[in-house]
Amino acid sequence: PSTRTIRLDWPGVPAHETRSASLPIERLHFARIAVKLYRVMRDGLWGCIDATGREVIEPRYAPALTWPYEVPSSGLDAPSEGLIGAWFEEELRWGYLRLDASIPIEPRIAIEPRFRCATPFSEGLACVELRRDVWGYVEPSGRPRFELPARAEGGPLHDGAVVVRLPDEGRSILVSANGRTVAGIEPIGHALSEGLVFANTPMGTGFVDAEGWLAFGCAAEAAGEFHEGRAAILRSEGWGFVDRRGRLVVACAHEHDLAYDIDSVPQWPSHGRERPLGSDRPFFSGGLALVTKDQRAGYIDAAGKLVVDYRFEDAGAFYEGLACAK
Repeated sequence: PSTRTIRLDWPGVPAHETRSASLPIERLHFARIAVKLYRVMRDGLWGCIDATGREVIEPRYAPALTWPYEVPSSGLDAPSEGLIGAWFEEELRWGYLRLDASIPIEPRIAIEPRFRCATPFSEGLACVELRRDVWGYVEPSGRPRFELPARAEGGPLHDGAVVVRLPDEGRSILVSANGRTVAGIEPIGHALSEGLVFANTPMGTGFVDAEGWLAFGCAAEAAGEFHEGRAAILRSEGWGFVDRRGRLVVACAHEHDLAYDIDSVPQWPSHGRERPLGSDRPFFSGGLALVTKDQRAGYIDAAGKLVVDYRFEDAGAFYEGLACAK
């Protein structure tokens, strides 16, 4: 039809809260917000401020559900690889629009609406629900690349592979971009970051790449994602950090107690995937990592030195020289 009702996830608005438009698709326009926005929560509702602290979107949006792990709730609120997810009201299905490099931007249908659920494109593929309880990956043309096992939970590709949860079996597998399951690898981490993910291997726990090759063994109770060349590991003494060679560069002597409501503190802008998925673990951003002591938050530098004392009730990660703290 010449007119179709679609629901776009508009930039700066959480994905679940959208605006509807009944317009001829070839004339549907919207403008990207040119400034970087930071999500804030007040009285349990989300809004946005700019870098000066000016409120640009009044907090009025309820927290969005995330799926399947810690995928940012704003995952579909901005274009990804030139495509943006859109809900078509008549078909009751998700499709994708392609964005032209023009002002105002003109979306055109790239993939017809046929998916019950959909996620952003990443590394040339998007995870969509092909049919009930069966997810798979499609190319920008809409052609399916591969399917996941029934009831498996995938997500965006990172560094050439994706960690897929198998809820029925209580474990995860590592799947490459061509759909091949990497044998003998059971990821513990949420996703590859900087090319590595923490996993169980036939040789013990350690960090592996997208092909399953063990970069280095690492005995730890838990581990985070690599960020700025370091990954957090947890041992009995506390949290520390290793580099990409497996060397302990920050001693395991730090706390990261998230008994306070870290979800109430904006960690990163709402665009892109720039924050580690496993953000319940410490990670470096802007050269600093958030750590806690006695329910107070502070920051350490890359050498493990405390450079911002434990004086905040709540705090988030640094981004472009700023961090939100209470």
